[in-house]
Amino acid sequence: MDDDYPDDEDGDALRRVADLGVDMKRPMEIDFFVAVPSREAGEAFAQEAVQIGFLVEVFHDEDEDAWDCLCTSEMLPTHENVAAARRELDDLARPFGGLCDGWATTGEPADP
Repeated sequence: MDDDYPDDEDGDALRRVADLGVDMKRPMEIDFFVAVPSREAGEAFAQEAVQIGFLVEVFHDEDEDAWDCLCTSEMLPTHENVAAARRELDDLARPFGGLCDGWATTGEPADP
């Protein structure tokens, strides 16, 4: 396991996942959160994200009164993979007024 993650937000999160005893050498589902300004922007963004392989759910966060897209992908949880996916989603969301503002995982392996 490569536990020498960079000292940044993604590296810190990966260390927390690894510290839970998760097998970081197995692919797992990772959820990326993309904030968008409206339902319409979220639905347009979702169509694009699905085309590049993400499963996407658009939802309204009533507590924050904000629109978000939950973008799920199965991947090996490396810093390189997570950072690349965040950049890709950020670039894709920008024309819709959105941005990728984080990620999470349960650490569970993807279904076989």
